[in-house]
Amino acid sequence: MLKQKLGICQWFHYEDRTAVESAVLHFGKLGVRHLRTDISWADASRPNGWKWYRWLYRELHSHGMQILPCVYLTPPSISENGNTNGPPQRLEDYADFIARCIDEVGQWIGPYIEHWNEPNNDIKWDQQFDPFEEGRKKQGSMLRMATKVAHQAGFKPILGGMSPIDHDWIDLMTGVGAMEYCEVVAIHAFPGMWNDTNWKGWDHMVEYFNQCFPDKPIWITEIGRATSSPEGSPDIQLECLNELALALQKHPILERAYWYSLLDLPQSKQEIEVTAGGYKEPAEHALGLVTEKGALKPAYARFKELLAQ
Repeated sequence: MLKQKLGICQWFHYEDRTAVESAVLHFGKLGVRHLRTDISWADASRPNGWKWYRWLYRELHSHGMQILPCVYLTPPSISENGNTNGPPQRLEDYADFIARCIDEVGQWIGPYIEHWNEPNNDIKWDQQFDPFEEGRKKQGSMLRMATKVAHQAGFKPILGGMSPIDHDWIDLMTGVGAMEYCEVVAIHAFPGMWNDTNWKGWDHMVEYFNQCFPDKPIWITEIGRATSSPEGSPDIQLECLNELALALQKHPILERAYWYSLLDLPQSKQEIEVTAGGYKEPAEHALGLVTEKGALKPAYARFKELLAQ
């Protein structure tokens, strides 16, 4: 059962073929079939951007991956704030980019496409240029147009996983029509970390969703726990994985979960997002099942056991 519900979320830096080759080997050893990864609008706009993404998605698909692409990161040259987390100056450009993604890599993805990453997180979408208090009108309009394009092309849109989990944001997106074609609600969960420092457990979260969104299943498009202090340890990461497995078995509403991530982010690399103020998050470098030097953490063996069930 868990083989159909549990997957991996792994970001790949631009033209980092070494990381892709390493990940593919581990996917085979673990038995992973469901993968969430990104299409950076900013990277695709580079001179060899689409060459890279065509290679990446063809390579992952050839190894049996069922890929959920998460499409986000505004090219700074067309962003209102000059960074990847700003609204595009022309909101229709994001819908046009979704159409381009489908043309370029559509044969290797689907049927779902995730629109933006943590769109209600101020780090991933600049609050200053589209205030929540004013209804996130730019974001809502942009997502409405983009999800319609995906739907008309025969794909199933998902709004990027919420972080924090917030029914007020979903209500805003529903009100502007951005949820019209979305069959599932996506969330992120990092128990004890970041926006989830007051985490009350999976039963509490499922009860919250049953009250707010009883007609839609839940996809957890990012879930994990860092192994570095003070955020956690290898044992705490393993405990987080075991709690997730129990929740997936207990609650049918939890249809899919993508563990973040397979590989630790090397210290030499920065996070995928480049935001105003040069935001850094050390815990991002310790969320994998495999260390930068290639050592397997305790949760690696457990992940393999779960996918064998």
